Amino acid sequence: MDPTRVDPLLLQIVRGTARNSVNGFLVERQSRQFSPNTIKLYGLELGYFCTFLDQVGVETLVELTPDTIRRCLLNLSEHRNAGGCHAPTGSSRPSCAGPGMSSSSRGATRLHG
Repeated sequence: MDPTRVDPLLLQIVRGTARNSVNGFLVERQSRQFSPNTIKLYGLELGYFCTFLDQVGVETLVELTPDTIRRCLLNLSEHRNAGGCHAPTGSSRPSCAGPGMSSSSRGATRLHG
């Protein structure tokens, strides 16, 4: 077998890649009878994350660092959700807080509510 021609899906299983972990996570959620729509959304969102990891050269979860996660979130805020909930401070776009609530009061509600 020529090691330069190994099927990438096989390598995911052998190496325990991020995508393999995501697939295991989704199967586990299916076995717990999560809604098919929830599983579909999880797969889509985690697929974005895995694509980012591929682009920056992270193959396994062991290689994942807090800095990589921050860079992924920044990438999402700039390209997928530009100016959305995670817009930089000082943005002219609205925050994620509901009507009549500041971001800080929304957080306080979560902590105590």
